[in-house]
Amino acid sequence: MSIAGSIAQIFTSLKELGVADRATGNDLLRKFLQAHPEIVGVWTVWEPNAYDGRDSEFIGAPGHDLTGRFVPLWHRYGGEIRYEANTNYDKPGSGHWYLAPSRRAEEMVIDPYVYPMAGRLLFITTQAAPIFAHGKCIGVAGIDVLLDSLCPDSTEESGLGVAELEMALRRGHALVDPDGVIQSWSGNARSLMARFGGMRITKNHPLPRKLLGLYSKWSLGRKKARRGKLEERLTIKEGNISLRFSRHPDSDCAVMIMEAGQDEGAKAPLHSVLTARQMEVLSWIERGKSNDEIAIILGASGHTVKHHVEHILARLGVENRYAAALTYRCHQGMETGENTGGGGIGTCRNSLPSFLGRPIYCKSKNNGNSDINPTNHVTNRKTPISQRERRPADPPLTVAKK
Repeated sequence: MSIAGSIAQIFTSLKELGVADRATGNDLLRKFLQAHPEIVGVWTVWEPNAYDGRDSEFIGAPGHDLTGRFVPLWHRYGGEIRYEANTNYDKPGSGHWYLAPSRRAEEMVIDPYVYPMAGRLLFITTQAAPIFAHGKCIGVAGIDVLLDSLCPDSTEESGLGVAELEMALRRGHALVDPDGVIQSWSGNARSLMARFGGMRITKNHPLPRKLLGLYSKWSLGRKKARRGKLEERLTIKEGNISLRFSRHPDSDCAVMIMEAGQDEGAKAPLHSVLTARQMEVLSWIERGKSNDEIAIILGASGHTVKHHVEHILARLGVENRYAAALTYRCHQGMETGENTGGGGIGTCRNSLPSFLGRPIYCKSKNNGNSDINPTNHVTNRKTPISQRERRPADPPLTVAKK
């Protein structure tokens, strides 16, 4: 089950038990956010009177809007954990992060968009899951993740936190400058790109030729387009993997989003990719053993173990030992029926660790980052709604690959 799905399931269970106290709901969201520093926001939006039938009693109350609906957003930015009401959730376009999963009654990952938190416009992606009662969708729960936190510096290894978070989203991300040069990427992006026609991501290297032409055309069209609107969209698909670009609002770069289909991982179970000996080595990597320690355990030379590790990373299409260990963990969870969310290599929905790689900005116009020091705080609800609405980023360029 996904992160957002877990939150939605808790609310569903509370509803079935007759627990409909708003303080309890808010406490659940706040504690979840405190326990997951890699997530910038956690929220829920319920249909009119669906939570406790008392919307009229909460009109204009702290953390509520003029409808009185249960629509809390807990987020961390600017040094505090803040609590306020979600806004424009019922408006087509700006409310797509709620309306889409609500109307489809299915879990979704929302493409990057802009949302203001603590007085700054943040570029985020959202995972949202519907809340059900008696077979009907009565609300949505979701998490917000900073896009920049998903693209660690390419000169450093991605931490396990980034890998698990991306795999929970079933995506990979990279930053590309206006000339088509890859500036930074995540481990999952490298893995997905390797399966996208065998392409490799390397530092300060331009996009592969088969992508560069389309990207250059899109980038030029974006410069000519009016601000906030693109003339066309681009989505490139190969096999069961799709790739698309979206403008980064705080830089001249674009975010490249790679996504594997639901059954992509199922085509490549570990036992069909690795030898028995490589599986054994991978199992010790997952337990945190070094090459020298594995060599002693297996009675092999350090050179042989190093050779096995190199082949394991290449065959799994991952960047480092952290990502390989995560892949093995997901595989083991699926074999034992644990809560991994299905799939195979490249898909995992395990719970997240409490750390995440540092954010990176590409040619950012506003690089200031405030240290996060979680404390309880209620934001001023008098801020005009027009200044706090979630706004979708420029739509990605979409051209069907021939």
